[in-house]
Amino acid sequence: GATNKFKVRQLREKLRLLVVYGDQATIRDTIVQAAVYRRRFVQSEVAFLAVSSDGSVRSDWNVPENARGGWLWEAQNSQDWREYLEEILATKKNAIGKGAWLSLNKKGRSRGSGLGAPRYDELLGSRLPPTQDISREDSPNFTDLDQSVLAAQTAFYGALTGGDLETMKNIFSAQDTEDVEEFLSLGGRLDPWQSQL
Repeated sequence: GATNKFKVRQLREKLRLLVVYGDQATIRDTIVQAAVYRRRFVQSEVAFLAVSSDGSVRSDWNVPENARGGWLWEAQNSQDWREYLEEILATKKNAIGKGAWLSLNKKGRSRGSGLGAPRYDELLGSRLPPTQDISREDSPNFTDLDQSVLAAQTAFYGALTGGDLETMKNIFSAQDTEDVEEFLSLGGRLDPWQSQL
């Protein structure tokens, strides 16, 4: 297909940007994770820009069929991006080889950054929320996995806005995940659903 090229400054006031940086394996794994959210990237007017740290290009990443579409972009001038991102990573402890990400709003201001892959639910739910509606029929690659994510989100928001404690308990596991354990170890606090609904 045709390739369009843009300078980041041309995207001002048009699109938000999520830059993901890493080696070939990191980029591919991150794209596979992000593919579930491809409709949300479009709804949120976010371009997902993959920047390779090892010189690999899109054809090296074995992009799966369900990850294709206008939301996924490849940096054409990777060297400039690499230098910029490596300069930032050099200031972080234990950052070598983990990959990184950063997000920019339509004005080019930072909306978040981190090591490894983004937590897409958190990022797209709070920092880069949807700006438009798109129906399921607009997506040519809507899968059973997409349907299950959509059903889970619908159940969650229905329970949250309706104050339905029993449904909320059924949606969430009573066991803590690694992310939750990390959050708690850093001094975070979990309030019970009873106090939130």
